[in-house]
Amino acid sequence: MATNSPLELLVAALADFDQNGTREEKKSAIRPLERLAKKLEVRSLELQEQRWRLTAAESTRDRQTLLDLAEFTQFEDDIASWAREILNVKRQMRSLPCQTIKL
Repeated sequence: MATNSPLELLVAALADFDQNGTREEKKSAIRPLERLAKKLEVRSLELQEQRWRLTAAESTRDRQTLLDLAEFTQFEDDIASWAREILNVKRQMRSLPCQTIKL
């Protein structure tokens, strides 16, 4: 009996689920599968690539990417804490001194 890799087992299980699962089962599986895919994606990135994503998400205010990095990264001290810090910052409206109206 040949041993299958984890990837082969996963693909076979998903193919079987696709063929035999009901419509409601398939609909309910979407969110957990999306989360698993996002976790695998984040964990497959090197530290530098996660840093790039983090800085891009910060500058574009991409909350979902920040949440994904905070939750799924394997680099707790570098990425997760930084992402949580960015998420917890309250954006304040700032005005420049030249924008202040003097009465």
